[in-house]
Amino acid sequence: MGTILLILGLAIFLGAIMFFTRPKGKAKKTISQIPLAKQREPVPAKTKQSAERQWERKALAQLRGDHAALERLLNAKAKKVPRASREYLLQLIYEDHVRDQR
Repeated sequence: MGTILLILGLAIFLGAIMFFTRPKGKAKKTISQIPLAKQREPVPAKTKQSAERQWERKALAQLRGDHAALERLLNAKAKKVPRASREYLLQLIYEDHVRDQR
């Protein structure tokens, strides 16, 4: 009986510690959780192209340079989010791959 009370007491104590030390406030949203309409303002074409290339390089680095896999993933994401820009799709692919590698 004493052992059960000890275990129950420890469980309540650890639960209280977890409750009072949890982070306060809202969690930050990733780019994939932000609606397309609320994303950044349109950028000039030259900057937009360089940003797109940057995301493409990041995604390719995560895919270890597999261009075919990147194109397949782009096509699949484009079917799910048909109005998204190529840059946004590359961001989604990069974030999905980074999340899945954790």
